Amino acid sequence: MKRKLKFFTYGFYIGTILLACGLVASMIVENVTMKILLILIPLAIYWFFLIGKSIIEDKIKNEK
Repeated sequence: MKRKLKFFTYGFYIGTILLACGLVASMIVENVTMKILLILIPLAIYWFFLIGKSIIEDKIKNEK
C-alpha cells in the first residue's frame, strides 16, 4: 500500500508541474484549441493522481 501511495504522490507532484507548465504555455500559444488542450490534459492528469492519492490515504487511515 505504501508503494502505491508513493507512486500517486510523485504522480501528484508531476501533475502539478505539468499543470503549471500548461498554463504558462497556453498563455503563449495563439490557437484556442491548443490553449484548451494545454490546460485540460494536465488538469485531468492532476485530478487522476489527486483522487488516487486521497483514496489510498483513506485506506491507510482506516487500517490503523
